[in-house]
Amino acid sequence: MPEPKRAVSARPRRPAPPLAQSHGIAEPVAIDIVSARIVFLAGAVAFDLEVELINAQARAVEGLRPALTLISASPDQDKWRAAFHAGPPAQNQSGPLDLAVGARVRLPARRTIRRDQLYVVEHGGRPMFVAMLLCDLRWRGGLSLHRFGADFLLGAAGRSARPGPIWLDRPAPPALAAIRYVPPLS
Repeated sequence: MPEPKRAVSARPRRPAPPLAQSHGIAEPVAIDIVSARIVFLAGAVAFDLEVELINAQARAVEGLRPALTLISASPDQDKWRAAFHAGPPAQNQSGPLDLAVGARVRLPARRTIRRDQLYVVEHGGRPMFVAMLLCDLRWRGGLSLHRFGADFLLGAAGRSARPGPIWLDRPAPPALAAIRYVPPLS
């Protein structure tokens, strides 16, 4: 006698988590890097990114203008980050966008760093660097203007969640890792 067929329940697949998650931190707009890829060009290094913004507030975000820039991690990175976030709105911003409560939007972006702007470290006679993505958000909320920012280290994916160096004497790494950057307390 043949065995009766068993019902197979198809579980919906959970989407892969973003490369870098900012959830769990009290923020008005959560910023996550969903995907990142690096391309070595003749005189520059390009990063193809997808950044997700999620309105985590109990009110709508109106006129959101996100600005993204890429720098090379260096001893001066905190000075550059502070200037970027404190300065006037960046020229490369997109928007304006409106986000309802809980709404999310994904922004594709390509950012490049010229090779002469990379902070290159030699390790064992081999050149390497790590990149930083700086994200600045500005929007209207009622009669007020609001701003929020978050920054991420970008590097080669490895065994740990922490990004590794991007070697300039090898082909571009097939996978990138990103982690939220929090500056040291002064």
